[in-house]
Amino acid sequence: MKRRGVDVLFLGHDASQTGAPIVLLRMLRWLRENTDLSFSVVLGRGGPLESDYRKVADTKVYYAATRTEPHLLSALLRVPGLRRIIGYSHRRLLKMFLWFRKPRMIYANTAATGDMLAFFDLPQVPTVTHVHELEVALRTLVGLPQFSRIIRHTNQFLAVSQAVRQNLILNHNISDDDIDMVPEFLPVGEHSRTDCENARLNFIKRFGLPNDAFIVGASGTPGWRKGSDLFVQVAGHVVRTRPDAPIYFAWIGGPLTKTESEHLLHDCDCLGVTERIRFIDTQPDPIPLFQGLSVFAMVSREDPYPIVTIEAAAEAVPIVCFDQAGGTQELLEGDAGFVVPYLDTAAMADRIVELFDTSSLRVQLGDRVREKVLERNDASVVMPLITNVIRRHTGNQVD
Repeated sequence: MKRRGVDVLFLGHDASQTGAPIVLLRMLRWLRENTDLSFSVVLGRGGPLESDYRKVADTKVYYAATRTEPHLLSALLRVPGLRRIIGYSHRRLLKMFLWFRKPRMIYANTAATGDMLAFFDLPQVPTVTHVHELEVALRTLVGLPQFSRIIRHTNQFLAVSQAVRQNLILNHNISDDDIDMVPEFLPVGEHSRTDCENARLNFIKRFGLPNDAFIVGASGTPGWRKGSDLFVQVAGHVVRTRPDAPIYFAWIGGPLTKTESEHLLHDCDCLGVTERIRFIDTQPDPIPLFQGLSVFAMVSREDPYPIVTIEAAAEAVPIVCFDQAGGTQELLEGDAGFVVPYLDTAAMADRIVELFDTSSLRVQLGDRVREKVLERNDASVVMPLITNVIRRHTGNQVD
């Protein structure tokens, strides 16, 4: 007789079109297609990917009762006392539901799930937390009080990069024995750059660039961590160095707040790069844009192992990144791209110009970085690591 519970309860912080939620959704799809595991999902908040989650698993939203629908509930939630009561009642019902489902293990997909772990309080259920964050994100986006709850409730940590692993050990006193390496992943083998010139021409036509444009891309939610301001500085160095070279820049990802937009456009104007740079909002499928890039500039100040790095690498786009900024340098090492000193935008610009001048080097580095993500970051490589973790904690034989 099949047990009434589920093997795994997955926790995610939201359903936004960002790295960790995308990885979790891919994970669930792979498990649904390749194993007989049963699982449920609780998301801290909803978002554009919520309907996709519901297609693959029974999905609840922790803060669902605070959403502004239907209209009657919206009106009630404007009353502060009622808002707290309704929200708490919703979470209590969700807790009862989870007790009924009796999960064999909890898989917390990010460090931003500590509040849920503490509220659900399932002490007999082993918990694995997959950490996608470095220290600044833990302090500012997650919050150390919430991460302390993660530490109290977690039996095993998974780190997406050596940078994340070292941060957990050095700054949070987590034993090395309690941390396994499980990198970010995507179906790398499904990506092909066989028609990159056509993709470049489509990019040029869509965003009004000249036909000979050499396109330097970057991607992410604009802001301090992702380094959108640094991207503008890199563009400024390139244009000063080679003013006649048709090198153009495209930031893919948004949205830009009004303040961010004013700041970036001011810098673009002062650096004389307004005509050389495009800011492109979040795309449902950014891969066709990545296929059209000539170089990818990973300008993040802090990024544990960004999905966009793997996406660009899967399209054989050569990558330049900063040292001491996260996991990208672990992929590039000495043979698959350039690592320049931290925040040295002039050095990054010099490497971009070198790649512009040397097409054979672009091809060499692009081919090598694609080989490495095929070896390290394809779903066929990473998902067996995750299923082994699940098997170890549930006793369930995973195919």
